[in-house]
Amino acid sequence: MQIHKVTYPVSALQAMPPAQRSAFLLLGHFLNEANWLQKLILYSTLDESGHEAERQARLALSLMVSKVFAAKIHEGWVRLTTGELGATVAELTLSPDVERIRADLKEHLRPDSILHKIRRDLAFHYPTSLSLDGLPGISDGDAALYMSAHAGDTISLIGELSAAAELNAVVGSDHLGESLGAVLDEVVKVSALYSDFLHASLVALTDLSLKGAPTHEIIGNEDAMPLEDVRLRFFVTPPGTPTAA
Repeated sequence: MQIHKVTYPVSALQAMPPAQRSAFLLLGHFLNEANWLQKLILYSTLDESGHEAERQARLALSLMVSKVFAAKIHEGWVRLTTGELGATVAELTLSPDVERIRADLKEHLRPDSILHKIRRDLAFHYPTSLSLDGLPGISDGDAALYMSAHAGDTISLIGELSAAAELNAVVGSDHLGESLGAVLDEVVKVSALYSDFLHASLVALTDLSLKGAPTHEIIGNEDAMPLEDVRLRFFVTPPGTPTAA
């Protein structure tokens, strides 16, 4: 894999009209967050290694990231379609393929969509109470806490499952497994569309507004591992902790 570093002189950014300069900075900011969140959710769902405690910890991570990501996409789309940024993006010349992505995003982010419901009801809000009502098939093995000697290594499986049951109402299902799968699939699908649209818009904006050729550097990244080979671990030894002899 090669990483292409494209650098513009600050004078070229300062010469941009203020609205286009703001759009350039915002699109880059949105892309940074979207691409990191997309990787985190893929890491947490593709990695099936490790013992039971690690797998349950990654379940908690994937649920948290999916809710945060749904909200970030929703809020980013609002900015991309309204106000000064929306007006600037609407003026860009985009390919027919990117216009189709725009139409797909509009459909996936409509007011009654899964992502909209997550943003409105779950993403940045804790429930006032939880129960076991949404977990009719819960087993004794699910009523578990995992912890180590470090306070930062505590996972409540039963707490996560009871909170996840809130997704049943979002999806319209009474089966937690189906709800989890539907939410994760939708967030991953929409995140790909969203990142593609942001990238295409950023490229179109640079073609339109940034004058002069940037400097171009290729950074070798030969040790980039396949995504499915990345391993996440929750139960880790904190820095500075003495190791056993």
